[in-house]
Amino acid sequence: MKTLKLLIFISLFTLSNLIAQDYNADQIIRITTTVSTNPVAITFTWPPIGKGTQVSIFRKAKNDLQWDENDPLIDLPGNATTYTDNTIELGKDYEYFFRGYGVDFNPYTYIWGGVNIPQTDNRGKVILMVDDTFVTSLKPELDRLEMDLIGDGWQVIRHNVSPNATVPSVKALIKSTYDADPTNVKSVFLFGRIPVPYTGSAAWDSHPDHHGAWPCDGYYADMTGVWTDNIANTRQARDSRNHNIIGDGKFDQNYFPAPTTLQIGRVDLNNMSFFSLNELGLLKQYLNKDHDFRHKRLIAERRAIIDNNFGLDGFSNAFFASCGWRSFTGMFEPAKINNGDYFRSTTTGSYL
Repeated sequence: MKTLKLLIFISLFTLSNLIAQDYNADQIIRITTTVSTNPVAITFTWPPIGKGTQVSIFRKAKNDLQWDENDPLIDLPGNATTYTDNTIELGKDYEYFFRGYGVDFNPYTYIWGGVNIPQTDNRGKVILMVDDTFVTSLKPELDRLEMDLIGDGWQVIRHNVSPNATVPSVKALIKSTYDADPTNVKSVFLFGRIPVPYTGSAAWDSHPDHHGAWPCDGYYADMTGVWTDNIANTRQARDSRNHNIIGDGKFDQNYFPAPTTLQIGRVDLNNMSFFSLNELGLLKQYLNKDHDFRHKRLIAERRAIIDNNFGLDGFSNAFFASCGWRSFTGMFEPAKINNGDYFRSTTTGSYL
């Protein structure tokens, strides 16, 4: 009897995983693309949408800021599984928005594509903000990073910044650099313990003991919005980092007050006490791996792994893993996107 109960439990657990995976994957349209130069065309194919009633496809030029959702490129029946766009021009790139309509859900996916798109030789200017703690100890690696960025098409504007600087002073430095050449400054790369902006009064993970201010590097990427510090007043979070008191240097906004202007990314390996290497060693290791990847000395198989730990109760939490499915669909063909345990999978094979 105990064996029977165990088998029933395992079967139900396995079934719940399959249901969760289907719910998550079914929130997207899994697109496969092929291109042709004669005639110039892109062909999209996808699995049937469960209980689908319609598939609408929208298209815009890559640099257009908005979709015209009242003017689809085409509306297809719900059982459609392919479409060929032969109205494109050679050498131009486009963004596509696929929206499905079904009885239970409305999946959607974004794809960027084109035929014989020219190589990008000039990406604009990147502001490289470096924690001045490591200017000497990582000089060869940081100089090499600059050369790698230049080789990738960037013009590098570097500023060395103290980790003890104020957040507004860092923003002012980025803003003045942007204002000097707003047409060409496109990106910000924060390296090291560049001061972290905090903002808002919310619990984005739905845990009341996390209610308060959260890290927001997007503050550094916003060149036009107004950020205030005279409204939020909360101390209910367990961690004092989330406390947000009027006048404490943490901002009020829960949402960006204006669209962000710049791309932004951060490499910050401070306080990673689990690892045997200290912060300097971790940053050096990162820069070495970054260089090797850029020069194809570090090669990973072009595929993705999704370890879904939210969707076991089915449809209600399907949104979380579906974001992974949707992002990876623009990068890999569907057969290269796998469900699995992250640690077990990555110790037996490589994943980009």
